[in-house]
Amino acid sequence: MKNVITLFALIFVAVTAPAQDRWLRGTVTDSLGNPLPFGSIYINNTSRGTSANEKGFYQLKLNTSANQVVFKFIGYNPVLVTIPPGKADTSVHVQLSQTVYQLDHVTVTGKKSNTANRIMRMVIDNRIRHLEEIRNYVADVYIKGMQKLTRAPKRFLGQDVTHVLQLDSNGHGIIYLSESESKLHFQAPNNYREVMLASRVSGKNSSFSFHKAEDLMVNFYQNLIQFDSLAIRGFISPLADYAFAYYRYKLLGQITENGETISKIAVIPRRAHDPVFRGEIYIAEHDWRLYAVNLYLTKKNNINLADTIRFSQQYLPASDNIWMPSSLQLSFKGKVLGFSYEGYFVGIFNNYKINEPQPGTKFSGEILKISKNAIKKSESYWEDKRPIPLTKEEIRDYRQKDSIEHIRTLPRYRDSIMDVENRLTLAKAALFGYTWKNTLTGRSLRFAPVLPSLFYNTVEGFGFQYDVRFKKEYNLKNSIEVTPQLRYGFSNKHLNPLVEGRYYYDPVNKGFLSLRAGSEVLDLTNLRSSTSVTNSLNTLIYETNWRKFYEQSLLSFSASYETNPGLFLMGGLEYSRRRWLNNTSNFRLIDHPGKSFTSNNPFYPDDNTIPLFANHTAFIFSAELDYAPAARYITRPEGRFYEPFKYPRFLVNYKKGINDLFNSDVGFDFASLEVYQNDLKLGLLGRASYTFKTGKFFNAASIYYPDYYHYRGNNSLIFESSLRNFHYLDIYRFSTRGQFFEAHYEQNFGGFITNKLPLIRRLKLEEIVGGAYLDQSSQKNYAEVFFGLQRLIFRVDYAVAFSYGVKVYHGFKLSYRLK
Repeated sequence: MKNVITLFALIFVAVTAPAQDRWLRGTVTDSLGNPLPFGSIYINNTSRGTSANEKGFYQLKLNTSANQVVFKFIGYNPVLVTIPPGKADTSVHVQLSQTVYQLDHVTVTGKKSNTANRIMRMVIDNRIRHLEEIRNYVADVYIKGMQKLTRAPKRFLGQDVTHVLQLDSNGHGIIYLSESESKLHFQAPNNYREVMLASRVSGKNSSFSFHKAEDLMVNFYQNLIQFDSLAIRGFISPLADYAFAYYRYKLLGQITENGETISKIAVIPRRAHDPVFRGEIYIAEHDWRLYAVNLYLTKKNNINLADTIRFSQQYLPASDNIWMPSSLQLSFKGKVLGFSYEGYFVGIFNNYKINEPQPGTKFSGEILKISKNAIKKSESYWEDKRPIPLTKEEIRDYRQKDSIEHIRTLPRYRDSIMDVENRLTLAKAALFGYTWKNTLTGRSLRFAPVLPSLFYNTVEGFGFQYDVRFKKEYNLKNSIEVTPQLRYGFSNKHLNPLVEGRYYYDPVNKGFLSLRAGSEVLDLTNLRSSTSVTNSLNTLIYETNWRKFYEQSLLSFSASYETNPGLFLMGGLEYSRRRWLNNTSNFRLIDHPGKSFTSNNPFYPDDNTIPLFANHTAFIFSAELDYAPAARYITRPEGRFYEPFKYPRFLVNYKKGINDLFNSDVGFDFASLEVYQNDLKLGLLGRASYTFKTGKFFNAASIYYPDYYHYRGNNSLIFESSLRNFHYLDIYRFSTRGQFFEAHYEQNFGGFITNKLPLIRRLKLEEIVGGAYLDQSSQKNYAEVFFGLQRLIFRVDYAVAFSYGVKVYHGFKLSYRLK
């Protein structure tokens, strides 16, 4: 084996090990003694191995017989160490020399790119074979994740950052440290099932790790690689069928290992700002497969959440010419709002069983299940099972935070700790809300922020709507919430108290019961918040009171349950007495000549004496079925959490107004069907969301305006954006008691165009294109098209509206999205 050194190690007795296994420990460094972080260490001719930590320390459990152990690091010569038989722990420190990749048989002038292209064409030609040769596999997986701040401001939003995040005086410190142990099952083409058997989070004895093995399995044999949180668009693999349109390749050199030629190839983007990777890949030419990967993304690739993300992969022969990743590392660093951070996730995949029967394994939508006993593993368990040694910093973090967590449970410290954590600040009270918690009893009180609770409209004048939520947690499966709310209008002097109680009896299956009683003020469409900041500003500054309101006293009951994964059922009964309201306030900050407020009846804007509807009583039954086919989800002890849905969802809604029962004045039957999908992945073209909805009142014998079907219209320049919003459709005029069809489509191109423009790309703008359509008795063939630019939660659109093919409105609209 060329460039492989065989060593007979010096053996040091450390601790007598059990009869059937022992530890091999040591360091992996370069020829100058510098640590090689996350190097691979594995037993020769097996898929059992480990990785060094970020300081180069490693540990690997061996049996008592003789073992041959290989030490590897990308770009360095591997070393083979023979460990004699024995029962004692062994210490081996290995130095790796940097690989000298030869170009002896390649003409230096003008030929290296040609050779690299030839190699990459062969790899791309064999891409599908390597992608499809794995029908299924099972593996043991260990994952460690660490995130730390390398710089932080002293205070942020009024909070002492050093104290809250437990940092040192320089603003350094680990903010997340976790490790887990899982069994991972895979079935082609893309079915995963992982069972997390053990989990540990520093300073959080009752918390579970949030990572999963599937996230680390970045498969560069796929044409396009998508990351849900990193970018709207996908990233093109250097092995993609069309890779030559996006990459140039350069041969950096070749070595021979086990009689096989390994080529080191530089991956160079043709255009710096395309959704592409940079770095090096290592190709084994025997069967044109990946040998190792060292690629990265930068801010030039329009990624979110980080400045640089690096992917390192080491492959090992796992079964009959099938090579699998044994060590996967994802590392990152970035800066945001004065914070500098870095971190990594490293996964060790052991004991592969490939293309073998998996009896008892059922691949369903459950991609990860976390055992409720996963967090109950002792420190000795982790010391025995952990394949990657902790660094001194990580050991210190575990000890300090776990000690603090233990102290928090001691009665003599609990009160003082809660006093500190429950400290009220002006920023919390005014802007963000304040939460008081008693960790001993499981009780908490959530006080709404004061400023967002204030509002102004022409019906109530200045007012406030304030709520406090009380919550009692009994265990992971049961909790109760009681939320009293008080609303008062200073102009009409109406006081509206409301209370809601909600009992969660089965969080895994979204099971809860809810009871509401009291009175409230609602928008006429029942679709929008009646304390909208946008409406208050429009009314006070622009003398435009678009929003209209009514008041109701009510008693309602509702229930929800998920009968099967992806099948959600809801039902409810509501008894209410509804009252029409008139304008009572004419105040505005700016008086615009020629403008005046309109009445609270959108159909008679100049007459404040004509009510839109008579006061009436309503008794209404409602039911809803929401079905998400092939839903993928994670099951944790505290609930079921869904991944983005891959297929369209179906929503069926039914409402019945029951006439004469409890003196109810309403009598109608309404049903609707909606097909919708959010964030459909379109590869390089970003993501799209759409909805198609149709509905009909089969009986409208006695129906009042609040029970009409309402659309999300808009009359203002600034509004809260939503997929189901129209840009120009009047809010109230086209609500219907008949039949309707509406459709909405929106596509986010994620910088497909703007990232190609030299100055604009720095703004990280995302292009939004979409449209909407409505057909009903009073507004047939109404359509909108729009183009917009979005940054974070803010967006500017240019929209055009058509009715019967004739342009009726056009102009710019400003919007924001809070969820």
